Amino acid sequence: MKNIKFSEMGISIDNLKDYIQKMKIRVVFFSETHRMIPETVIQKKIIEKISPDYFLYELLEEEEILRGEYDKFLERNDSEDFSIISKVSDLKPTVEIAKKLNIPLIGCDIKDMLRINTKFRERENLTPNEIEEENNIMKKREERQIKSINKILGKKPKVLVFVSLGAYHLRKNSPVFKAIKSEYVLIRPLFNGKEIYEVDNPLACNVSYIITGSKPWQIN
Repeated sequence: MKNIKFSEMGISIDNLKDYIQKMKIRVVFFSETHRMIPETVIQKKIIEKISPDYFLYELLEEEEILRGEYDKFLERNDSEDFSIISKVSDLKPTVEIAKKLNIPLIGCDIKDMLRINTKFRERENLTPNEIEEENNIMKKREERQIKSINKILGKKPKVLVFVSLGAYHLRKNSPVFKAIKSEYVLIRPLFNGKEIYEVDNPLACNVSYIITGSKPWQIN
């Protein structure tokens, strides 16, 4: 894969902490590809720069891993099913980040993401009823994400939260942005300079991360 870097557009990674303090940012959103690319390296670099109080993680669903509890999770068998969606091994790199930086890792989604099995991944050419079902699932999940984020924001007046959600949930006009009670920063990947949700061969692309403020689509 070609090198992953930060885009020259938007906010510089080196100036991010100063920007957060100046603009009184309380939420840093990270748009995740769910393992299309090795993004935990980028997450770690960002978290080291900004020192958030909490790490909210979509793939942890309804679980929490608090300070001192990391090893219990890391000792689990890699091949064990964490949920319908993920294996334990899928989550370990993120738990390692939380452990190294001693940050509470909080799930911010619904158990199994409201799925009964993995057959939803195989469906194509959805019927109107299936489309409505998918929309209802996404609505409920995003309501849970919003609730989880605002709950943490309500703990302390100056808490800083790093929130890793799938790229779809951080799309333009996402209800997540509208419901968050704070100014925020959005960090999202560009593939060959473009924001694309589905990439045929992401490892062949030039990947750069752009950092923008609460009006993220003004730049590109």
